[in-house]
Amino acid sequence: MEHSNKKILDWYQPTRCKSYNKLLNFIIGGRGIGKTYGFKKDAISRFLKTGKQFIYLRRYKTELTTIGTFLNDQIQNFGDHEFKIKGGKIFTTFIVDGLEMGYSFPLTTYKNLKSSSFPNVDTIIFDEFIPEKGGFNQYIQNEVEILLNLIDSIFRQRDGHIYLLANNVSIINPYFAYFEIEPKINKEFTTFNNSESTNQILIEICQDKYTKNQTNKSNFQKLISNTTYGDYNKGLFIYDSDDFIETKTNASNYLATLYLDGSYYGVWCDYTVGRLYVNKQYNKESPYVYAIGTQRRPNMILGKMWRKDIRLEMIIRNYRDGNLYFQNQTIKMEITNILSKY
Repeated sequence: MEHSNKKILDWYQPTRCKSYNKLLNFIIGGRGIGKTYGFKKDAISRFLKTGKQFIYLRRYKTELTTIGTFLNDQIQNFGDHEFKIKGGKIFTTFIVDGLEMGYSFPLTTYKNLKSSSFPNVDTIIFDEFIPEKGGFNQYIQNEVEILLNLIDSIFRQRDGHIYLLANNVSIINPYFAYFEIEPKINKEFTTFNNSESTNQILIEICQDKYTKNQTNKSNFQKLISNTTYGDYNKGLFIYDSDDFIETKTNASNYLATLYLDGSYYGVWCDYTVGRLYVNKQYNKESPYVYAIGTQRRPNMILGKMWRKDIRLEMIIRNYRDGNLYFQNQTIKMEITNILSKY
């Protein structure tokens, strides 16, 4: 949806996002608009003014292979200062004028850092929190709680801010599922007031125009025009189709419960139209409960036994036949990622 009051900027600027003063901030926008650049510049400026440090976080150490060049694009912005980088992809220290201004490490090493002290850190930047390919299998198991544990260890009751950055691959991710939130796609900033928890959260869907989209088309831009990648490059969510999104009918009968690593899902069947539906409304008294993830609880049937169970086989067969529908995008992503392996 186009907005006539969009500003044209050289790159993304975090000023408006920060004005909301939320603890947990999700920033999602087009590829190459300068989200990392903007927050990096802001973090350096903040350190030079206040002495407050930052942490730059990625998911895996393989994503920090080029961390030695992290400050290269900031040299022109801070020409009177001297930058240095020490360490490697396991743990990196960013130095300006001989002072430690920030640190970087992969989320997967958080256990090794739990006893470390970061008393001057009040900003965490988590880059590419939504994987480029949009798949749940690229996330760390229990990732949301791992990050929350890390935040608790670093801030230790101090005020701070966390900025999670991502390209517009998809709005579906474990973080929104964990807090049960969803942005308004056509709204730039989404806040929540339904609980004390979600009141601490902001979602920004970048909607300003940037100079990268105002220049004459390069040969590459011509190449990707009218392609999926071209839509992605322009800032569209390419993986969030409405295929198989449908609310269960009133005539649906309860069929079974699926248990996926701490979450329960109800499966319903409307025999009049011959469709199955999955949602978060489940029958706690149902004896037909199937563990389809890595965790299992007492009196549950393992998903791998599906060929010996008529109800679970019915669910999987209907999924394969394109006859399984989901309440929303999050449930579709979570369940199809598992059922596709059967």
